[in-house]
Amino acid sequence: MSSADSNVTDHFINVNGLNIHYRDWGDPQLPPLMILHGSGNAHSRSWGHIAVALVDRYRVIVPDLRVMGKAAGRQNQTTPGRCFLRML
Repeated sequence: MSSADSNVTDHFINVNGLNIHYRDWGDPQLPPLMILHGSGNAHSRSWGHIAVALVDRYRVIVPDLRVMGKAAGRQNQTTPGRCFLRML
């Protein structure tokens, strides 16, 4: 297990009927910082090294957007950005 995975929890939340996966690092009492991705093969696991550097100041939350990682809806690879905004 890498240091990026040592202080992370995986969760799923239902948003508009879709089961969305997200990773959560740090203390829930700290200000939340949500990291969004969307380029190439990026997904929530891609941001572990960044999250570890920020957990002393923030609770870092990284969702798998609809067509990435473990999120539902991967079969629709042309999901428009507007759908991402509704999910968030």
